[in-house]
Amino acid sequence: MKKLLVLLTLFSLTTALFSQEKNESDLRIHTFGKGKNNLIFLFADSINDEADLKNIIAKIESKTEKAAQNAKVFAVFFTDTSNSSPECWLRNFPENHHQSLFYYTKKIDCGETAGTADKTKEVINFFENNKSAFANTETTVFLIRNDIENIYTGNYFATIQNCVSELKKNEITNIYPELHNGGTLSLWLEKQYKISTITIPLKTFEELPPDYFAAIQKSDLFKDLFKKDESNTAFFKSLILQTLPAECKNINKDDKTFFELLEKCFVDSELLLLPNKQHSLDKNYCPNDLESLDNKGLSAKQGIKIRKNTLNALIEMKNAATSENCDLQVVSAFRSYATQENVFMYWVKEFGLTQAQRISARPGTSQHQLGTAIDFNLLDESFENYPEGKWLANNAYKYGFIMSFPKGMEHFTGYSYEPWHYRYVGKDTALLIHDYFDNNLELFLQWFWKLWQPMK
Repeated sequence: MKKLLVLLTLFSLTTALFSQEKNESDLRIHTFGKGKNNLIFLFADSINDEADLKNIIAKIESKTEKAAQNAKVFAVFFTDTSNSSPECWLRNFPENHHQSLFYYTKKIDCGETAGTADKTKEVINFFENNKSAFANTETTVFLIRNDIENIYTGNYFATIQNCVSELKKNEITNIYPELHNGGTLSLWLEKQYKISTITIPLKTFEELPPDYFAAIQKSDLFKDLFKKDESNTAFFKSLILQTLPAECKNINKDDKTFFELLEKCFVDSELLLLPNKQHSLDKNYCPNDLESLDNKGLSAKQGIKIRKNTLNALIEMKNAATSENCDLQVVSAFRSYATQENVFMYWVKEFGLTQAQRISARPGTSQHQLGTAIDFNLLDESFENYPEGKWLANNAYKYGFIMSFPKGMEHFTGYSYEPWHYRYVGKDTALLIHDYFDNNLELFLQWFWKLWQPMK
């Protein structure tokens, strides 16, 4: 093996492939190999130790020695010591950019406008300044991360299907589809350059045999075999189906409705935050669009607030229930962290800690802090027998509301049955949960966020 080439910055590369005017870049690129195809290894986590950097480069050269006979290999690193988070730059790209995203209950800042993070600018420059080198060639990006355990496929191109096939040959099966919510690196590469992207843990990369990367470059058999799938999502639909919990109703890759509804779930990830006994909201979390229910005929109490999108859906549902002689009344909705703290301590004093934890949430873990959870009419299990309770059980999902804590599911949700407690998740998501996830909100949310593990 040749001696390690000197690490060069993006802006000072001397090869004809790269050109830039400045030398301040935090991006370091090691390149070797020959051939028309391109293998790009982009490390998501900054590497600030020179010895570690050389060690990783040595591993890349060793792993790709055979592949380098037919492909150009790029190892791309960040070596800065800034405090900018990987979550930010990996999700700060122009395609359908979102100002903020959410992981479980953690808000991730992606900048006010697309491409504002320094690391994001560096990566965009890397691909845009060298797009001619990647045009009309087979380019595969391996996004390598040290903070995940599973493999995530960014798109369904034939090259990625080939990567997955070879992984399975090596008995590696922890592979999941990465569902996009706009502004992600993999979506941007797919849209802009038709480049295939696959995210793998550093540990998995280190365990791959040396001939793996050569195999994905030369396996024309797989390319021909899966060519028919380049224009549809059948391959990745099958991956999604493999991740579904056993409680889900029978779904197959031809179930058009299921996948259409699933895609629409990603419009507003804040609606699907997962505060529960394992995941807490920040004590300062407060929706920025709370509106009062005062004088709207929705509650006999004053001072109750909910989010604007929830209010609009509530009014529609209230009118529908009224037309069927059911009088829906809100008795509780948004609660701040401090308010929930008082509520929880009240129940602790009344019934003791063990019972309190069955009927009330600790501060930070309550759905009421989201501003999308509503308690209706009567806080008692007998509410299921009232006309309003029966109407909600049969119709709430049509308006975007799902019962949070259904009967017989305390072992799963952690809370006793609450037929009065509903949470707004949007009409499409509610229909998906009702029709495919046994009307179980917690079951869906835990599965949904598992698909988002790379955001961690």
